[in-house]
Amino acid sequence: MPKSFCRTRDYCIKKDLLKKVGAYSFYKDFYEDLDLLMRIAESGTEYYCTYYYGTAYRQTENGLSKRPRSEHESTINEIVKNYYTKLFFKDKFKYHIVKIMYGIYEVFRKTCTKIIKR
Repeated sequence: MPKSFCRTRDYCIKKDLLKKVGAYSFYKDFYEDLDLLMRIAESGTEYYCTYYYGTAYRQTENGLSKRPRSEHESTINEIVKNYYTKLFFKDKFKYHIVKIMYGIYEVFRKTCTKIIKR
């Protein structure tokens, strides 16, 4: 994935900005960070990815790692759908390019995994 499109995991947010965009959505208990980051981006605030992993998540019975892949996909698609229609054409184009690149990455990853397991 190009560095301009990264999934941010660790970030610091000023309290005023958090209030301005509405903080976390209490009705969401899955990918609530993604929804918040989409609203921050929509507000015009620039933020940058550090490209470092800095969080060790605890694993719980109901956590991200325990939920089915289909739920991950449907939740992400729902959040993206809420913001996609508001994008400019050039940003929609970039989104689709990244989605294609990620699809190619997934095929490559799965192929390599199969080869290694042989």
